[in-house]
Amino acid sequence: VRFFVEASPTIGHGHVVRCAALAQEADRCGLHCAFVPANAYTGNLLGALNLPQAANLAALAVIDHHSPLEPAWVEAMQDGGSSVAMIDHQGPARTIADLVCDALIGSEVRNKLPHSNRTRYLYGLEYAMLRRQFRDAHATARPGRTDTPRLMVAMGGVDQHKVAPRLAKALCVCGFTGPATFVVEEQAVEELRDIVRQWSDTRILTGVKDMASLMVESDLLVSKVGG
Repeated sequence: VRFFVEASPTIGHGHVVRCAALAQEADRCGLHCAFVPANAYTGNLLGALNLPQAANLAALAVIDHHSPLEPAWVEAMQDGGSSVAMIDHQGPARTIADLVCDALIGSEVRNKLPHSNRTRYLYGLEYAMLRRQFRDAHATARPGRTDTPRLMVAMGGVDQHKVAPRLAKALCVCGFTGPATFVVEEQAVEELRDIVRQWSDTRILTGVKDMASLMVESDLLVSKVGG
């Protein structure tokens, strides 16, 4: 399986991390995976994460690409013998891909996207990349917990509109004072820390590797689609 991925300093490396989690799950199922970088930045990032790289595509190509792709680009891979899976990209190129994986997205998407007769849609937790992590983390859940419910805020990728600090300010107005867990980028830490300084049992985390364990210990998660 080849994962074709793109990342840059402006769009973050969430795409690569997400594909890495999918590849790890595939490896557990006996499928060998490698990554095809779309640019030099992605190549360096793959190297830093110690992910295997490949120069060519194989039977199944998984694309998580920030920029719109021309349909001809996907057709060329299909002509080369590859089945193409496109993740979270709604456009003409996606509609002709052999396989579309829309984990956690409802079946109503069928009514919104035109698609070819070769497209398969996959839905539900069975296809979510964190399925194994959640199963393992749930074993550590605390039954009968009586403490204050915990909020978790994780916008994923680049929070260019500063939704996390805006939400924190709104919660202050509403009288909420924790506990909470914020997963943000490094540059957002100082602003957010000033806002939640008086909150109880509140954490501001960066560079999180295991989102599943944080989600399991939280009672409400505020996020965005894809994050």
